[in-house]
Amino acid sequence: MLRFNADIASQLQRLVQNCNELVGVYAAELSLNPADVEMVLNRWEEHRIHQPREHVESFLYFEGKYGRLCLRLNHWEGRGCQSSECTYHHNCMFCGREGHGASGVESDESWSCPRQRAFQQQQMELQTSYGLDVPTLQNYIKVAMQDNFLRWSPEHRIVELNRSHRWYTGTNPSKAVRVVASKPKPPAARPQQAKTTGPTKVELKAATILFNAVNMGFEEYIGVHCARLSLPETVLKQQQADWQRAGIQQPEVNVEPFRRISAIEHPKPICMRLNHQRGLGCAQTPCQFAHVCLFCGQRNHGAFTKNDLVFECERQRRFRNQAEQVQMRSAAFDADLMKAIEYGVRFKIIVWDSTTMKAVFRKRHGTYDIVRQGAATPDQSPALQPVSSPVPMAASPATNPQVPSPISLLGEIAAADDVTASSKKKKKKK
Repeated sequence: MLRFNADIASQLQRLVQNCNELVGVYAAELSLNPADVEMVLNRWEEHRIHQPREHVESFLYFEGKYGRLCLRLNHWEGRGCQSSECTYHHNCMFCGREGHGASGVESDESWSCPRQRAFQQQQMELQTSYGLDVPTLQNYIKVAMQDNFLRWSPEHRIVELNRSHRWYTGTNPSKAVRVVASKPKPPAARPQQAKTTGPTKVELKAATILFNAVNMGFEEYIGVHCARLSLPETVLKQQQADWQRAGIQQPEVNVEPFRRISAIEHPKPICMRLNHQRGLGCAQTPCQFAHVCLFCGQRNHGAFTKNDLVFECERQRRFRNQAEQVQMRSAAFDADLMKAIEYGVRFKIIVWDSTTMKAVFRKRHGTYDIVRQGAATPDQSPALQPVSSPVPMAASPATNPQVPSPISLLGEIAAADDVTASSKKKKKKK
């Protein structure tokens, strides 16, 4: 469980100073009663508004201030209200100003709402300047609000920091005071665990399978699933629920590229007609949405559009071909490779690099040098790509006794994990 500390306090102070709109939006969302949020989302679903959860707090505030807001003006398509007899208030549900909606777009493809522009810009800076993703930021804000370090002020529409908090550092967050005024209570003594001097058996097996799968040419298959597993389960379920409310069917592997391309590369909403699973494209002209593939980020084709029964998206073609090759080998190979990817992400043997759109082996991990057997030169990229001296499939144990034979790995990873889980349960019972 994440606990509030001086590092989180220092990061939040910098974010409040430089990305106050971003922190304010998520703090406002967390200040609401979950029942109120679900009530508003259900109302939007009935009217097919499909606005994100981040807009709920501002919607409730401005509707309480001005009266019933026009939902046509604030529709996610951004077309505005075309009715001349509309009796509802034409205020933006996100900033409260008149004359534009929360999703309106100008002729230069910029957001009409100034708060939306600032929010989207600061969301892009969150990853590039601070190395954080949205779920991590939300967790930081949640524990900070629980520790009474910051709070959302609905009257002033700003985030307020608690200046009397023991970790508040004034205007210079870089000089964070880590020593509190009163000595904290010592943590409860925990049983010491035996320190391991090297990678565990399960880590070594997972790394061996991943390296050999790369040499077989399954880089895209591993990368796509690594990106999917890099997201929290709550984010995957929330995005699928948002798509389902909008009547959109997309596979789970499309969540990560959709979120990345929507939030970072294209402030304009992505055209989901172009990216429909039927692959028919978008026939509406002109279309006010971004005609960009949600799987690879390139323009003028969708994730499922085809030309002569062939996917136009090059990344989609590579992923589908490699998935078919994995399934053609055997069901055991498919299951074991997927299990190896899951453990690779869990043990941080591989990590997803969203800038290069590749899964990357961590050089500092204990399995890296063992499995590579010194085949990689110091300046060689650790990206998932065939190495100059591939790991021999059958000769691995002879070359290095620490590397188990890949043939003997099929089905053993799950069994080893079950043994580990059962041993932990026995220790807890004792």
